[in-house]
Amino acid sequence: MNVPSIFTNQSTSTNSGPVTYRWEFQNGETKDSVDVMHAFPTSGLYKVILNVIPTICPQLVDSISATILVESPLNGIRYPPVEARVGKPISLIARSFGVAFEWVPSTGLDNPSIRIPLLIPTTEQLYTVKILNRAGCLNVDSVLVRIFDEQDIFVAGGFTPNNDGKNDRIYPFLVGINAFHYLKIFNRWGNLVFQTTSVDPALGWDGKYKGRDQPADTYTWIVEGEGENGKVFRKSGSLILIR
Repeated sequence: MNVPSIFTNQSTSTNSGPVTYRWEFQNGETKDSVDVMHAFPTSGLYKVILNVIPTICPQLVDSISATILVESPLNGIRYPPVEARVGKPISLIARSFGVAFEWVPSTGLDNPSIRIPLLIPTTEQLYTVKILNRAGCLNVDSVLVRIFDEQDIFVAGGFTPNNDGKNDRIYPFLVGINAFHYLKIFNRWGNLVFQTTSVDPALGWDGKYKGRDQPADTYTWIVEGEGENGKVFRKSGSLILIR
């Protein structure tokens, strides 16, 4: 979108004598030359026509058309923080729509030019990744790598499930945990209102129980997983639901 593209004429007119060329674009613009450069103002599907016109017999014009998909760049996003331990290899993962990638800085990365590089972390670092798609659009995402010294399972101390896209769910994030078993959340009367075996933020607790919003209050949680040493790791704590 709004990036000039080159259209190359590959027609053959050896047996046609002198010819002229006319390119027709869907917005009504025409261009008379062998090859042309054209920029489309918005994303979408556009029809492009090339007319090959014999000078002596213009009524014998020959045409070919193609439909062009014009894409617009996606908005850059911030990935969920990556929790890492010093010196323990971990992968950074960019979105998959690109054909070329560039991670900045390259500190600790085995290859900053691939979608999923391996990182040997040493300090906390914000990484950005430039993603070039097949249409030539450049997108820039980012991810914060946070460093912890020991294995742990973290649960936020509070959340605001108001569907504004910020801090809407409670979920576990792991450091040095090989296998996650569960997160369970209880209300003040000891009733189980949520449980999950997933660490996906999108599957975290949204503040509902059986489809109903739960009141602003303090809730307790229990987590369990398996550490790098094979031992079961358990932890409990509390959180505040804010409305």
